[in-house]
Amino acid sequence: MQQKQSFDALNKLPEMRFGDFCGQHRIRVNPALEIDPQARLDKGLEALFQAQEKVGFFQVLAHALPVRERVWFACLAAQRLLPPEVKSSPCLTAARAWVYKPNIKTRENVAKAIAEAQPDDPTVLAADAAFHGIVGGLDDEVKSPPAACSAMVFAAVIQALFDGENEEALQQNWHDLVACGVNIAQGGNGQLEGADA
Repeated sequence: MQQKQSFDALNKLPEMRFGDFCGQHRIRVNPALEIDPQARLDKGLEALFQAQEKVGFFQVLAHALPVRERVWFACLAAQRLLPPEVKSSPCLTAARAWVYKPNIKTRENVAKAIAEAQPDDPTVLAADAAFHGIVGGLDDEVKSPPAACSAMVFAAVIQALFDGENEEALQQNWHDLVACGVNIAQGGNGQLEGADA
């Protein structure tokens, strides 16, 4: 069944051609999909969605969102992995604080939360994304590779995507995470009514 999702007004995404963007970020798209490399980035993203190309879709989105927005997306994805009654974790709290005020202090708090996290904490990847986020004012402080933040966001979202025991859970996660990520790309907060995130 084809899902409906609006890809209008993705104002947070860069104005680039899809092929140029994927080449710049070393994202390999299945050539069998025949997505026009000259298409706008948002149209390429929509084509990935229509093809149900889940991994490719989130790989592109994790790189395309601005840094703070992509970390916020990782936070919302990680939140889905906590029990419904648990609203946060030390890693999520620190990562969210970094999103609101990305500076040396909030980054130090992120590092502390990561260091003290349990090995099975499903929200560590969101904190990792914040720790590797390079924004104005932290350019000298953050020595991470430019793609590190996006890679952590991608990992956090994929972890949430495949959280479940059957195909129905996978499809629900896919629907919810796409809606969340697209809403953020449109300038929203990603917290959609009726969604778990």
